[in-house]
Amino acid sequence: DLSYQRQVLVYENQQTTLKIGYKVKAAGSYAPLEEASNPGQFDQKAYYEARGIGMVLKKAKLTVIEAKENIFFQKLYELRSFWAQNLEKITGKEEAALLKAMLLGEKSGLDEDVKMRYQMAGMIHILAISGLHISVLGMGLFSLLKKLSLGNVPAGLISLCVILQYGMLTGSSVSAMRAVSMFVLAIGARILGRSYDLLTALAVSAILLLLDTPAYLYSSSFLLSFGAVAGLGSMAPALNRLIESENPWVKTLISSLAVQLMTLPVVLRIYGEVSILGIALNLIVLPTVSVVLVCGLCCSLVGVFSIFAAGLVLFPGNLLLVIYEKLCILAGEFPFCTWIGGAPEIWKCGVYYVVLAGGIRGILILHGKWENDGMKIRQKGMLLSVVLISVLFLGFRQRNYLSVTCLDIGQGDAIVIQIPGGKNIMVDGGSSSKKNTAA
Repeated sequence: DLSYQRQVLVYENQQTTLKIGYKVKAAGSYAPLEEASNPGQFDQKAYYEARGIGMVLKKAKLTVIEAKENIFFQKLYELRSFWAQNLEKITGKEEAALLKAMLLGEKSGLDEDVKMRYQMAGMIHILAISGLHISVLGMGLFSLLKKLSLGNVPAGLISLCVILQYGMLTGSSVSAMRAVSMFVLAIGARILGRSYDLLTALAVSAILLLLDTPAYLYSSSFLLSFGAVAGLGSMAPALNRLIESENPWVKTLISSLAVQLMTLPVVLRIYGEVSILGIALNLIVLPTVSVVLVCGLCCSLVGVFSIFAAGLVLFPGNLLLVIYEKLCILAGEFPFCTWIGGAPEIWKCGVYYVVLAGGIRGILILHGKWENDGMKIRQKGMLLSVVLISVLFLGFRQRNYLSVTCLDIGQGDAIVIQIPGGKNIMVDGGSSSKKNTAA
């Protein structure tokens, strides 16, 4: 039943020459989407439904019914392919893979070890098309057009058109569409002479995306992208008001901390671990990512005419990518780089947000009454206590108990017994289509 879905994922028996817009008939073996039947197992059904895919056909044969291409989307696809090939000509394979992830949202060429290093260092977000990319490209273009004596309306409309095409070019990921929606609202506010509110724009963007694809609500990309911006829009101003520092580095650190606190339950639910050094490393990395993006864009344009000149233009960005790689390796060697907190239950995540938000709100209410230095020091101590209590509660696990888990391995028995003292007993792993069960 595909009445609520828009796409079918098809694996061909042999490659058919197709263009976007062609109407085809597909005949193949139906492969049902599998739900997670074990703790921590990949949920194929939820993953694909969040991408609008409700069915998979394997060993399929495609027959073209109508060979009429959609010229606009086909040209966008060809531009994306040309851009990716150009980046590979300009730089090495590994650097090109990083640039393609940052500029085109193309992660298929990324080495698994590279992705793991960035994830362990808490820097994986810079490899996704996000609000940073849209703000650098969109607001940069808008400011440039304004300096060329174009008014708000022409500059805004041109910027909107470019960013909308860029969002489609990069694959229309959740984070990209969230950033594009918020950019449209920001530019629209300028054109109409209205004020722009971050949290209102965030809420409108979430409603629009969920109306299109309700399954996004269970997507890790959706939760992390919107959670990060919610942290910047709600928690960061509250923390800044309590800390009362005019130092820009302190403000940046607070913003990074706010994002980490807001997304912590989501990160633990997805990965079971979080990078402790990520807060400090992002202070170094985030201010320089725009340089990499600009260098990547400029070298792509120059590369159309001269590969050598494009390499020179890319040099500063390439140097920063090497530094990022060294930082990731250094973070991985640090003894306490990662906190393995496990995946918390949903109710624990709810209590975490209530305690954290309630505690900060309570301290803010008392903030105006505490004017002397002694009271302000006590206020900061209370804030630190609220944060620590929330985080420790989220990661608390009762270890000294007996647990028996029966695993689904397709056939036979597979039982995991966890006994007091931290020892685990695996009873009959069996022979199964479920791989890496013991892991």
